[in-house]
Amino acid sequence: MSIAKGPLTLRRFRAEGAPPPSSAELVELLKGDAFRGRLRDVREGEHTGWVSLHNLLDTKFTTDRTYYPPYLLFALRTDKKAIPPALMRALIDQRSRKLLAETGLERVPPGAREEIKEEIEAEYLPGALPSISVVEVAWNLVSGVVLVATSSERGSERVRKQFSATFSRVLEPLGPSRVVLATDGERRAP
Repeated sequence: MSIAKGPLTLRRFRAEGAPPPSSAELVELLKGDAFRGRLRDVREGEHTGWVSLHNLLDTKFTTDRTYYPPYLLFALRTDKKAIPPALMRALIDQRSRKLLAETGLERVPPGAREEIKEEIEAEYLPGALPSISVVEVAWNLVSGVVLVATSSERGSERVRKQFSATFSRVLEPLGPSRVVLATDGERRAP
């Protein structure tokens, strides 16, 4: 993965709050909010949770594979299962025309389009694989700086929300001047 190897794009944050507990306690918190979805889940929607930095299928966090002093390394996995909108519109249109041809009606009855949509979801979702995104996170437990490997605002917000839920800390964005002050060691950004 990119934090461990090669170039990447980062967003920087500061984890606000009291000094973090021990690395072992933080690993236990990650386990509590680990990714719980399954690739063959038939439901539409998003499933989000923490995974190992080393493998997006690994949710068995251990201190020796998560804590690299002074960094805690992990990733946020989000699976989204949905039928692509263009395909959904085309299938609804096709089935609506078929319904009109079979019934001789001029217009699709109220509620029929929703029923057609539900039939399509029941037919296509069980066999569809989710789209998977993984956003890597490196938390410096000494400085409190959290590096998030994404250029996406959506990915960044997902990490901030999940981080807050897991660790009870708010991630505040760090701009260039705050980064310089935060890496000074003794000085804190205003």
